[in-house]
Amino acid sequence: MTSFDKKIQAIMDEIFELLDETFLQKKIDHPIEQAAASFKYNQDVPFSYKNFLKVTGRFVQHLYEQGLGRKLNLTQASAEMIHILETGYPDVHSEGFYVAYLDAKDPTREGFDHVLSSIAELIISKERIKFVRWVILTRIDPSDWTVKCHLVKAIKKNRTTFLPPTLNNCPSAQLTGHLPELISAVVSTDRMVSKLFTPHIELVSF
Repeated sequence: MTSFDKKIQAIMDEIFELLDETFLQKKIDHPIEQAAASFKYNQDVPFSYKNFLKVTGRFVQHLYEQGLGRKLNLTQASAEMIHILETGYPDVHSEGFYVAYLDAKDPTREGFDHVLSSIAELIISKERIKFVRWVILTRIDPSDWTVKCHLVKAIKKNRTTFLPPTLNNCPSAQLTGHLPELISAVVSTDRMVSKLFTPHIELVSF
């Protein structure tokens, strides 16, 4: 193995060590999931728009403080909650906040719990995207085109099962400009497989 090959392998090892699914779960998913599981709200309070705002705002505030170590006041947390729902609930929806509000009106309160669980999942996804971007910015962006091209080749060789045939059959040089997207696709597929075997977030009520 040449020194250049060793350099490519070292970069690859570091990237996928940082983006390893188990590592991401430990660093991002689990703290947020544990914070979600420890959140309590009173189900006996009659459902209302005001109560919906209060509970979801407190929930986001709780997740950020207990799961991410970031303190938000209730106004900031409520604004973050609205943004999260508007841009991600239930999938990518232009009126996600309103849809979430309607779902939360379920008399059994299962809808409310579903909305809270969805907020936790959306925060996890958001934090993962930010972390992947940081890894790409610090480990890949400084590299020249030749290094990036060889990184594409290494990903295609070692992560074939995680990529669709259209990408596997595409010339590496053609994918070099899309290396961040390629890595994100691998990470997303890793998580998709992992979620199939991960229990749903359980919330506590009283």
